[in-house]
Amino acid sequence: MRIDSPDSFRGPEPRFRASIATANLAALVLLLACSASYAQDGSDFQRWNLVVGIGYGNPSGHVQVRENQIEGTRLDFGSGLGVDHMSNMDLRIGFALDPDRSVQLVLQNYDLTGSTLLSQDVNFNGATFAAGTRLKTVTSFPAFLRATLFYQQTLVHFGNGGTFSGRVDSPSTRSISD
Repeated sequence: MRIDSPDSFRGPEPRFRASIATANLAALVLLLACSASYAQDGSDFQRWNLVVGIGYGNPSGHVQVRENQIEGTRLDFGSGLGVDHMSNMDLRIGFALDPDRSVQLVLQNYDLTGSTLLSQDVNFNGATFAAGTRLKTVTSFPAFLRATLFYQQTLVHFGNGGTFSGRVDSPSTRSISD
């Protein structure tokens, strides 16, 4: 997380970067939907699973720099930084290899930003921001797209129709701007 005053803020706005990520996700959904529509027959199409999700929440917590002799001001996400919401988008694409094996790709993007007018002096990361300064909180989340690939295998079938499965995943986080 970094805190920038308006004079030092550079680069695309976080909402713009999040929009780029959203456009990339939408393009991927369209590509996969078109690919699935060209399936040989209905059974091929039924092997695909596509889910788009949107989440919203109220983050809690704080940030405070404490390095060596420096102890910064404790800033709460809401009252100190003006960060009062977090949103995320995800796309889940699954393909059943057979009734017992499947693969799933999950793409996720998060947005956590805020702005506040300081009511008192704040020490953060060795710098002092004077009361009355407008702070813009910009996290790294909008600049990154998290991709996770899962492989799932049914290990045991129970007599009542239940199953016990195992899953292996490989998460990866990549920059989509910068």
